[in-house]
Amino acid sequence: MRLFCERAVAVAPAFELTAGNASTVEEICRRLDGLPLAIELAAARIKLFSPEALMDRLDRRLRVLSGGARDLPERQRTLRDTVAWSHDLLDEDERALFGRMSVFAGGFSLEAAEAVCGTPMPEGEDVLETLASLVDNSLVVSRSGVSAGQEDGESRFAMLETIKEYAAERLRSSGEDDEVRRAHAHYFLALAEDAQPENSPHMFEEWLVVLERDHDNFRVALRWAIRHQETDIGTRLALLLWRFWSEHYHVGEGRRWLEAVLPLGGPEGGVAEPTLPARRWAFLHLVAGILASGQGDYDRAVELCEQSLSLYRRMGYRKGTSGPLRELGAVAYHRGDYDEAVCLSEQALALTHEFGSTFGHGLAVCTLADALRAQGDVERARALLEESLTSLRRKTYLLRVANALANTLARLGSIECELGREARAFELFGESLWLGRRFGFIHHLVIPLEGMARVAAVRGRPEWAARLLGTSAALRDEMGATLTLVARTDHDYALDAARAKLGEDAFAAEWERGRAMPVEVAISAVLDDEELSP
Repeated sequence: MRLFCERAVAVAPAFELTAGNASTVEEICRRLDGLPLAIELAAARIKLFSPEALMDRLDRRLRVLSGGARDLPERQRTLRDTVAWSHDLLDEDERALFGRMSVFAGGFSLEAAEAVCGTPMPEGEDVLETLASLVDNSLVVSRSGVSAGQEDGESRFAMLETIKEYAAERLRSSGEDDEVRRAHAHYFLALAEDAQPENSPHMFEEWLVVLERDHDNFRVALRWAIRHQETDIGTRLALLLWRFWSEHYHVGEGRRWLEAVLPLGGPEGGVAEPTLPARRWAFLHLVAGILASGQGDYDRAVELCEQSLSLYRRMGYRKGTSGPLRELGAVAYHRGDYDEAVCLSEQALALTHEFGSTFGHGLAVCTLADALRAQGDVERARALLEESLTSLRRKTYLLRVANALANTLARLGSIECELGREARAFELFGESLWLGRRFGFIHHLVIPLEGMARVAAVRGRPEWAARLLGTSAALRDEMGATLTLVARTDHDYALDAARAKLGEDAFAAEWERGRAMPVEVAISAVLDDEELSP
């Protein structure tokens, strides 16, 4: 930023760094990867553009950053010329790999580089040797496993955005662009398939790490598949990522991707057999509906789930109909139509009994219990949840079973709290929070956090009630999710009790403290609080 200001004042003496433009100048420097030459060239444009206008043009860096000082060497008068000069010093293998690696976003592993860029090099060298040369020439950045946050110590590589823009131009001019981007999409589709926790049930945390680490590359692959009408790649990748989006702070983004994949097309007409493409198409509508419901867009959720139900019924795949029936029941519950919610949930529950689906059974029980509780039949709701809890505890802790278990524990805890059994409620909410944290069910932490806030209020800890409400509010905002009807009873009780006890100012201070607190810290602190725990 100091360098930017010095060069800006040299061409526009009236320029000064102010509270109003400091964040923009900082963003300019960040988007230029901190490259001194790029910063100097950008600052030279201050005589033409305000910092805000300059930043808006940085998506076309190589065109904007030209016209450097006349006393600079010719190759340094524009950033393009500087990168081109470095590129021209490379041999044929290095140039080929340089262009191909522009398809990656947010970094990549050596394995990814070999798979995506490892088509025969002009001179026959392998990718590792050529990549090492690009690193030595500062055209690729190497990040060790430790600095990149990888416990396995594997190195990651990246191209600075400014350099990558030039590399992408070289790839397009080489005629290899489509071939390399197709290889990129296939590689990351395979990575998403291999990373699925069902294939390695003891590696749930690693699953989240892998998908988050290469999230930018998954975005690139999806964008390419949608643009090129690659239905198979686009739909498969979206379905492999939907749960990750739902559970790991990406509900809004995940919903946008699913909606973008839907128009790619699907099975035409009636389907006699439950073929994989037809089932995939029906499931795609279902998960898009689930994420729409999670954001409170119930009209769209109903539309998508009814389409899913219709597709399953047309192909005669009765087992699949339990999912959309359950989600339609949940939407009916959120809209206050409890009779319809009970009817649809009971249909879904009957199907899970028929086909022996533990995961589907657990979620259907939760939806039915919510509706029964809203109708005032708390005892039947409690009995169903207790029965489901016993059944789920007998199963292996696969991701889907743990998900249903976390939901069941949270709802049963809410009922126990309502019945005045705070000690049992604390245990149930606590186990639900532990499961959510252990298996990465970020989306499902909200309900037990709201419930634990109610326990805190009842047990004379209003400050913790306020903090937990703040933490859950931050979670909802980060995920783009609304406060659901399921959580509202405990939320409102804790909110009113904490405000009454603390007063408005103290409540607001504790709420903000909780909002700023990492969710893992909040969970650990409340579970270790001796005055709260039974």
